[in-house]
Amino acid sequence: MDFSSLVDLQFEYMVKMRRLLHCTAELSGEEFQTAKIIENALCEIGIEHCRMGHGQGIVATLCGAKEGRTIALRADMDALPLAEKTACAFASKTKGVMHACGHDAHMAIALGCARAIASVRDTLAGNVKFIFQPAEETDGGAEDMINAGALENPRVERVIGGHVMPDYETGTIMLRHGAIMAAPDDFSIRIIGRGGHGAYPHKCVNPIIAASALVLEIEKIAVADFGEHFALSCCVINSNTSTWNLIPDSVLLGGTARSLSERVRTELESILRVKSEEIAQEFGVQAEFSFRRYFPPTISDDKAVDEFMLSAKRAIGENNVICGDSPSMAGEDFSYYALAVPSVFIHIGCADTARGIKHVLHSPLFELDERCLRVGAKCYCAHIFDFLSQ
Repeated sequence: MDFSSLVDLQFEYMVKMRRLLHCTAELSGEEFQTAKIIENALCEIGIEHCRMGHGQGIVATLCGAKEGRTIALRADMDALPLAEKTACAFASKTKGVMHACGHDAHMAIALGCARAIASVRDTLAGNVKFIFQPAEETDGGAEDMINAGALENPRVERVIGGHVMPDYETGTIMLRHGAIMAAPDDFSIRIIGRGGHGAYPHKCVNPIIAASALVLEIEKIAVADFGEHFALSCCVINSNTSTWNLIPDSVLLGGTARSLSERVRTELESILRVKSEEIAQEFGVQAEFSFRRYFPPTISDDKAVDEFMLSAKRAIGENNVICGDSPSMAGEDFSYYALAVPSVFIHIGCADTARGIKHVLHSPLFELDERCLRVGAKCYCAHIFDFLSQ
């Protein structure tokens, strides 16, 4: 099956849908208009679908002419609380909300795949599910979708998904064995001392001193060797006062801890807790430590990676499929699908450096080279066909 030509026919459609979804940006848990746009598109294509999760999520099932395996393609739906600063004609119409993480592209690619595959459904054996998932940017809407039955009836045997990535030029994709995205956990440490007048520090227990020492200890942890990639950053230090001669009662430290395995995840939590206690004892303060675990690291299945790689090389050329050395330390709740069934996650190059399209994700200036829509759809469609043909 020449899915490359079928996807080429959908390119203008994908661009149109991406721009419509971009200007209709909605925050996590508020993707109601976005869901309506997707439902209308699915009705036009003629694919059965239903709402799931908290009402914004959609699962569409395209059934082939014959019985067979079931594969799912996941696309996230939510935007970010950012005021867009691009000059594009289809900029967000939602004040203070922007698709600065490319989820508009993910949805457009999935809809393009749906149209391409639906046009030849009579030749397919098996089923393709399209999972449009809300709330990726917050606590992880993937878990809600799975609990609601997104992977059942029929039972999904593989989930594929990806993320546009300005680290790579348009025309390429990156995938790798094992972890490709990190667990994006947060930590907070409240240092409690005894405040008072800055003129009498001997009558106070200044929590800023202890907090400063702890920040330096956290930096030492950040460059330690745990045997694999990780990231640890202190991003917040706040005493909730702007009075120059007032020693505060407490200081809040906060940051992010990014890991690629449960082992390192647990070690980071443990060593941060211990260091907080040690600093508290040394400086005569109290330390209230909290470590919030978000979603797990995203770990692709080795066999799924090998099979997807073969499909992608056939779709876009061997030299355009990159086997990555280093994972991203950003987080992705696709990890829940990967825990449920053998899955594969890819990065879709969306940069055009020559044209200045290279801003990082989550930037109010983020743009993407829309040719990446065709690249992603070709890889997905090729693998879907190969998987169902096995």
